[in-house]
Amino acid sequence: RISDRFGRRPVLLFSLFGKTCTSLGAGLAWNFPVLVAARCASGISGGTMGVVNAYIADVTTKDEKPVYMSYVSASNSLGMVVGPVIGGLLSKSGFAMACYVSGTMSALNFFLALATLLESRWIQEHPHASSDPPQNPESSDARATGGTIATLHDPAEASPSPAP
Repeated sequence: RISDRFGRRPVLLFSLFGKTCTSLGAGLAWNFPVLVAARCASGISGGTMGVVNAYIADVTTKDEKPVYMSYVSASNSLGMVVGPVIGGLLSKSGFAMACYVSGTMSALNFFLALATLLESRWIQEHPHASSDPPQNPESSDARATGGTIATLHDPAEASPSPAP
C-alpha cells in the first residue's frame, strides 16, 4: 500500500538502494550483532514482488499482463536457483566477497532503474509523453521505459522508425 501512496518508482528505488547498502553492510560487519542488524534492514527494504506486480499491472494491457507476469515469475525462480550457487562459489573467497558482489549488482540495478524507470501512474496519465518518445506508443515496454529499452517479445517494436 505504500506504493499506492508514494508511487511504484520511489518504492522500488528505495528497495534497491536499501539492498545495496545492507549487502555492503553485511560484508563490512565486524561482529554477529552488526550482521544481524544488516540482514534485518535488508528485510525491511525487501519484499517488492507486490510492487513489481502492481507496476506491471499499471503499464501493460490486459493481453500483455500474463506474459509479463510470467517473465517476473521466471526471473524470480531463476534467481532463487542461480543466486545461491553464485553466492556459494563467491564465498570461497570469503563471506564478505559474496556480500560485495551482491551489493554491486544491486547498485547497478539501482542506477539502471534510476535512469530508465518511470512512475507507472504517470505513464497511465500520459501514455505518449516522455523526454525520449517511444517508437511505438502502443507498446507497454515503450510506455514503461520512455522508449529506452528494447522490447522482450517483439524486437520490431524497438526498431527506430524513419525520420520524417
